[in-house]
Amino acid sequence: MKKILIAASACFLLASCGSTNKDYSNLTACLQKNQAVMFGASWCPHCAAQKKMFGKSVKDMPYFECAVGSGQAKECSDRNIMSYPTWQFPDATIKSLPKEAIINLFNSELTKVRSTTDIYADAVKKNKPELLKDVEAFKQKTEKLVASNIPEYEKLVKLTVLTDGPNETLTERPVYVAGRVTGERPLSEIALYAGCSAEYQADVTVPKE
Repeated sequence: MKKILIAASACFLLASCGSTNKDYSNLTACLQKNQAVMFGASWCPHCAAQKKMFGKSVKDMPYFECAVGSGQAKECSDRNIMSYPTWQFPDATIKSLPKEAIINLFNSELTKVRSTTDIYADAVKKNKPELLKDVEAFKQKTEKLVASNIPEYEKLVKLTVLTDGPNETLTERPVYVAGRVTGERPLSEIALYAGCSAEYQADVTVPKE
């Protein structure tokens, strides 16, 4: 029987931010220094769009190719990389972000969780209607987390997304795992999460003549 979620392994729902021929050498050097890395796949259009944002510095961006033949590189399967692109940042850096930045990160992840949940809801209505109660329970759990008064970082850590379970059931997996952020991101956001905002600003600031 077909997988319940048709597009589960596809890159998540973010639009491209356009292309550039700029030089981001300060940013890429900082990303490497701070051990940030992007896990991607050659067939993923969002990965290609993300890499294109680095312009002339794309060759220096920290990137790991997960696609090997028809499968996944061991380094990626061992890390349980489940969507592309996936960025790995220092968890301590994200944990120490200003409250507003963590709220923005949580909300962007929440948007993807809700979109994925809606896709599952449509799929189970057609193929496994007995699972609708599980989808509805998940929706209620998510909204309860959103409305809770716990710190923003804890909300981020507790946020989960629906995925295929064994024997055509549904299960949940964490959205955020120790500095891991999924989806195509603006360079300013990547710089923020990696602790490289100053380097990014140095790249985008036009020198005065």
